[in-house]
Amino acid sequence: MTTHDRTTSRPRARWRHLALALAAVTAATVSLAACGSSSSTSTATASNAAATASTTTAASDGTSSAAAASATRFLAPYDTAPVTWRGPTTKDPLAKGKHIVFIDVAPTVPTLQTITTATQQLASKLGWTVTHIDVQNQNFSPAVQQAISLHPDGILFNFYDVQDDPAAFAQLAASHIPVIAFGLSTDRVNSSNPGLTHIVNVNYPLQGQLTAAAAALLTKGNAKVGIFTLAGNSEEIDTDNGIATYFKQHGGGQVVATHYIDMASLFDPTVVGQSAVAFLQAHPSINQLFVIFDGVAAEAIPALKQAHLSNVQVLSAQGDAYNINLIRTGGGQDGDAVWPYTWATYAAFDDFNRIFDKLPVPANDGIPVREFYPADLYSGTGYWDGAYNFQAKYDSLWGIG
Repeated sequence: MTTHDRTTSRPRARWRHLALALAAVTAATVSLAACGSSSSTSTATASNAAATASTTTAASDGTSSAAAASATRFLAPYDTAPVTWRGPTTKDPLAKGKHIVFIDVAPTVPTLQTITTATQQLASKLGWTVTHIDVQNQNFSPAVQQAISLHPDGILFNFYDVQDDPAAFAQLAASHIPVIAFGLSTDRVNSSNPGLTHIVNVNYPLQGQLTAAAAALLTKGNAKVGIFTLAGNSEEIDTDNGIATYFKQHGGGQVVATHYIDMASLFDPTVVGQSAVAFLQAHPSINQLFVIFDGVAAEAIPALKQAHLSNVQVLSAQGDAYNINLIRTGGGQDGDAVWPYTWATYAAFDDFNRIFDKLPVPANDGIPVREFYPADLYSGTGYWDGAYNFQAKYDSLWGIG
């Protein structure tokens, strides 16, 4: 059974702004100027792109076929190789009659609506009750308070870090209700917080490494990457560090500069477009632009075309069908780091079930990560679901298959 609750106010987390950005794109309201800059942004050159604003650059440039070959080898397990099961293998018999509250921090994002659909499917499959609280125009804390007041057996949410609302996580810890989340960094701030029982790891550092490998491959070992991001976000820091780590270990490119755009501007297509153009004009050596996630990339791409900067290849992350189609059709995006949201939702419910069965949760839920680029795209035009029958695997573990 699935129930729905809606509350109001205003959030701070990045995914609220992502929702607005993507809604603007899908409503075809993107109208970007080709020049100018924003006083609300800052640019920094960095080898550790998200963690420093120094004037140094990364030092692992290497134009060579060897670097491109190394990138091909690195990418092989994450593009051409079939997906295999790397999740739990011990059975956990299905607990009966449980109640999960799902706090949905981005209910309007089409790609992320697959999570809501998955929770509804699981409620029916497992015979559990799932209550949805939509964090639409509200802060996280009121949603947490509402969830706790329902006295559920578990609370699930995604894409909200401890740093976004420490007080809310203190409330979760005090409730002693099992809390599982995904789409979060597994850095110490999140993973050691008592308000989080378990994080389904989607490996943001690896996503960064895959992005860098794709950049090296697409430029034949001569990637000059510019990063267009938010400052201080744990997931972005993990991803950007992954990019720098790949180039340090494997060569094939370097991070030339990082541009930080503020939250208030993130969902303004005009500001995003102008800022991206100004950033590239200020750093003409950049031949690869990594944009924090697909909704923002979709805002920037029209401005780059208008400014005759289409020679700069755009890479991003999230796996929106709109952006995957841009890769497929040569529409201005060249790479995307992707993980399957439905699979992560099933993993979270399996983790809850293990907690209810008093079994240990797996250290690694085995969520696959993929890098898609023009030479490696899945068939179909929608969201990538993992290309594996994970539903049947979980059914078997729960003894309901």
